[in-house]
Amino acid sequence: MARFRFISSADALLMFPIVLLLNIAPLAAQQSFTYKAVVQSKESGIVSNQPGIFRASIFEENLNGYPAYAEVQQAWTDDCGVATLKVGAGTALTGKLTQVDWTRQCYLVVEYAPGPEGPFSPIVVNEITAVPVALYAASSASSSSPGCSAFGVCVKDFGAVGDGTTDDTSAFEDALDSAALNGHRVIVPAGIYKITNTLTVPDGVMMVGEGTGSTPLATPVDGSLIRYNGSGAAIELSCHNCGLRDMVIADMTVGENESDGVYLLADNRLSESIRIENLLITNFTGGTAFKMEAKNTGGLYYGSFYDLRIRHAKRGIHIVQDASSSVNSNSFVHGVVSGGGFEYGVLVEGGNNNTFYGTVIEPPQSTAGHFVVNSGEVTGIGIRIEGTSQPTTVPLVSFAAATQNSELSGTYGGGLTIDQGANFINLQSGKALDHKPEADNLLQNASFHGFDGTNLPYWELIGTGVTASILPPELSEEHRVLKLIIPPGVVADLRPSPLFVPKLMGQPEYGTVNFGAFVKTGIPGIAYTRYNSAAGITASTPHPGDNKWHFIGMSMATGATPDPQVEINNTTGVPLEVYITMPTLNFGPSLPSAAPRPIFTSGGILTGTLTHGMVEVSPTGPFIVLPKDGNVFTINGTPTITRINYLLADRFPKGTIIHLIFNSSGANVTSSAYISLKSGFTSTTGSSLTLVSNGDGTWRELNRNV
Repeated sequence: MARFRFISSADALLMFPIVLLLNIAPLAAQQSFTYKAVVQSKESGIVSNQPGIFRASIFEENLNGYPAYAEVQQAWTDDCGVATLKVGAGTALTGKLTQVDWTRQCYLVVEYAPGPEGPFSPIVVNEITAVPVALYAASSASSSSPGCSAFGVCVKDFGAVGDGTTDDTSAFEDALDSAALNGHRVIVPAGIYKITNTLTVPDGVMMVGEGTGSTPLATPVDGSLIRYNGSGAAIELSCHNCGLRDMVIADMTVGENESDGVYLLADNRLSESIRIENLLITNFTGGTAFKMEAKNTGGLYYGSFYDLRIRHAKRGIHIVQDASSSVNSNSFVHGVVSGGGFEYGVLVEGGNNNTFYGTVIEPPQSTAGHFVVNSGEVTGIGIRIEGTSQPTTVPLVSFAAATQNSELSGTYGGGLTIDQGANFINLQSGKALDHKPEADNLLQNASFHGFDGTNLPYWELIGTGVTASILPPELSEEHRVLKLIIPPGVVADLRPSPLFVPKLMGQPEYGTVNFGAFVKTGIPGIAYTRYNSAAGITASTPHPGDNKWHFIGMSMATGATPDPQVEINNTTGVPLEVYITMPTLNFGPSLPSAAPRPIFTSGGILTGTLTHGMVEVSPTGPFIVLPKDGNVFTINGTPTITRINYLLADRFPKGTIIHLIFNSSGANVTSSAYISLKSGFTSTTGSSLTLVSNGDGTWRELNRNV
């Protein structure tokens, strides 16, 4: 068999482009394909109307070694130097055209000689990007390893048997090593493969099976199944841009070896963009089905895990990191954790910004919890958590102390929920739910009312020589602007008066505080918020100094003595003007509201104008019914009133105060068991009577003006 050497373009006598034209004969008859080449000599130019010998060779993967197919044929050039060749119709030198593996990256090399004696010179070396369809089908159909007809390397080409009895470990290891050279896929055709040692997937390699079989839960015989009978993990991914797809991984010992299924590891390295798709991991009842771990300054980032199906395990999904490492920004999309034997459905011990989308966690029961977060931060969106046989003493969902900023939302079967941290569990059922603190602004007088030139009610201004004034609203009609002039070298602090700082609650949901204000200044870096957090005094990102309004704030763990402040450190050497408006503070995972504190809050203090509803009425009898959209009523005419809203459906709540203003003289209000007056009341023009409801249809007089 010939081994061809091709001269370089610098040595070539002939340089030509080539155009590949596919034959349009019926597919069943297509055993060749046509192309045209222009023959041109460096010395004489176009070689027209001349016979020549053409040698065509097809190489798989690279141009080194033997060609998969080679032939020679004679052809004439036309007036333009174009020779029309039919690859497959010449005299074969090596191989068969129908046996070329078109699924590989193939190259076409064409050489030309003016006569049978040569020498041959290359006229084209091109990658074949258009594959003759019938030839592709023929080569695929003749493959000895069904399922290996995709780009990549096939485990059966390395000796894997897939009968469930033969140890295929070495074949898989050799296939993975081969694929690592070029970042190829490792194809795992349908079969049952016994593996006895951990398979380590290299960088850039995706191990791809032919599916998880035709039944969703039984061990498949018509899919790609890896049956593990070893210690440690069945498959380890400590790699970039690698992954697993379309297969089943099962523990052959059903927990006896305490082994793990799939282990994503970043040990003193970065492992980024691992991808898992359509994977069933089952029967790892002695270990973890899917484990992610970063340690020794390692990092696991940007993984994407689609339709990960976990059934029967001790731990379904386990995310863990040490203090020097991070497991960040990984996503679980869909996927199910179900079956029996679970200690944990999902166990999180570190990491942040790891998100579960539409994931279902529904083992009948777990001994330690379905979704347990001991440290770290996670988000669950549209998830479902249910344990039909879960003991009432074992939580379905549990967040440990010091955890914060996690949020779960979706469907909940109901069960014990424990949040010892500052998180939000937005899962509701007829048997269980959690709560989160309101986003309402808890600061008193956030609108800056009542400034007398020196004092601002419910606030303190600290700083030698600092002067303040109140300006009209700019961002909101409800919020005035506080203008501060700060002398050079002075640090000014605006903070709520200590008696009116929102009080901390003992519940863990209040373990996070959010504080900020809108600030405007022309000097960068000098205006920021600060807070006595659990970690000590913490400062926010400062104002950029562009003379525009920006919300400057922070979210942090609450401390024992909060002391929220807007601080300005005038390092400019000249007096400095800074403007502040709309300060706000709230607790929990919700972003704060910049609106003023609502009047209905418990113990709320009114600092602005209170407007009452005012309605005009014209009574026609002694039993009058006042509308509930007001509490100030102007009375037309001269009625005699003996009862007011006394029927059950019409009654005002207890403590409601109404003011009756009479437009005419001569109206009477009778003192009785329904209306208790100091004495009878007869109106004069413009007089008024103030009553308070007892809540039972009766009223008492508070005041009168006659």
